[in-house]
Amino acid sequence: MNCMVWTTKSCNLNCRYCYEQEYIEIGHMSDEIENRTLDTIKEMILDSDEDIHNIQFHGGEPLLNFRLIKRFVEELEVIKGNSIIKYGMTTNGTIWNSEIEEFFRKYTDSFKGYISISIDGDSKTHNKNRVSKSNIGSFDVALDTSQKMLSIFKWLRCRVTVEPNTVKDLFNNIKYLIELGFKQISVAFDLFSENWNENHVAIIQEQYENVLKFWKKHDSGIEISLVDEVVEERSVLGLCSPSKHFYIDGLIYPCTFVVGSKEYSIGDIYNGINDNKVDSIIQLSHHDNPCCEKCNNKKTCYSNRCKLINKMITGDYYTPPTINCVLENIQICSKNKLKDILELL
Repeated sequence: MNCMVWTTKSCNLNCRYCYEQEYIEIGHMSDEIENRTLDTIKEMILDSDEDIHNIQFHGGEPLLNFRLIKRFVEELEVIKGNSIIKYGMTTNGTIWNSEIEEFFRKYTDSFKGYISISIDGDSKTHNKNRVSKSNIGSFDVALDTSQKMLSIFKWLRCRVTVEPNTVKDLFNNIKYLIELGFKQISVAFDLFSENWNENHVAIIQEQYENVLKFWKKHDSGIEISLVDEVVEERSVLGLCSPSKHFYIDGLIYPCTFVVGSKEYSIGDIYNGINDNKVDSIIQLSHHDNPCCEKCNNKKTCYSNRCKLINKMITGDYYTPPTINCVLENIQICSKNKLKDILELL
């Protein structure tokens, strides 16, 4: 069983690339919705034949509603039986105290490999976008929190968001984050930015190649998503597989990108999942994007599979964001060049 719980829609930052800004709502789950959501998840676990369950806490900034996270974990651990529950969360690193630290030390193994902090690189890069409501950079406090979290989670993942103004420094920022002690780095390109252009293609290609060379020379158990995307074998993705995102208003959504857009809800905590709505979403991925029909990568490309992401970014189910196509092709080109890179080292 896989699901995501939106602990809150509130956030104490005002990140310039945040795709949720246009429709952001302030608030946590009400007591009634919180109770019903927890009961629903308990029922799903008890009714499941699976041995492992994955539950992610999301926001907003999820730690703004730490009380909910603590309650859910403590109560779910009681009823899980012989099954294993893996919890996860991404934080902006601005909220930390002794109570939170004590909780994570107690449940370290339950969050193992699934907890992340958002730091985009050095202070100059990070503070370009990750700012407070009063436009103050959040780097210093995030850095301090990251070191406290690394003392608990040796495998703490660093989530790096890359946008047109920071992409040229990606390689240097990855090196910097490794020096800080991170052994897992996950890179996410800002798909919503309208400022990507043809000039960025060569820059992205160069960053990929520099990261690959660095990884080959210095790999010591370090995981970098850019490397994994190139080195690992690409598999056929198949059809869309909607997840369950429990939102603060009691509605359930199929994926992160459409949460808050009520027309895409697939049910609610009172009536359960609407199978017809789920099927209609799956049906969308039965058809290739017209512009992708002749592409050799169409069966392994998320832009051809994830029609909801296309819709939210471009306004059309079957028109993928251009930057996604660029990234997919660079990954393929980098994979083809990898053998040459390795032979030079």
